[in-house]
Amino acid sequence: MLVLAIVLFLMNMFLAAYLGILYGSILIKKTGMFATHSTMAAIVHIVLSVITIISWYIFASSISWFVVIGGIVLGSIFFIIGEIVLFLFLYENKDKYIEIYKNDIKEEEYTITRVNA
Repeated sequence: MLVLAIVLFLMNMFLAAYLGILYGSILIKKTGMFATHSTMAAIVHIVLSVITIISWYIFASSISWFVVIGGIVLGSIFFIIGEIVLFLFLYENKDKYIEIYKNDIKEEEYTITRVNA
């Protein structure tokens, strides 16, 4: 039972990082606003990580305090790693995402002027 809980705990931590990256990348491509959406992606990651760590605390408190402390430390380490990966991924792809946004705007302007002409 404990092994299953640890696996689910780690999967939730990775899922939090993945959803933060997914949110940030999609909305930066749609709006071109890097700072706003990278911050919101970090908030999504923080909220999901905190929910996961609190769930671990509730589950593991009935087992042992060593398991609780170990899970909180492990969750904190994965939280920090996830935030670093999130910002590095979004920052490395920032120019590509903004270029996609600019190309979409140009295509929309071309379509609008062509229809109106």
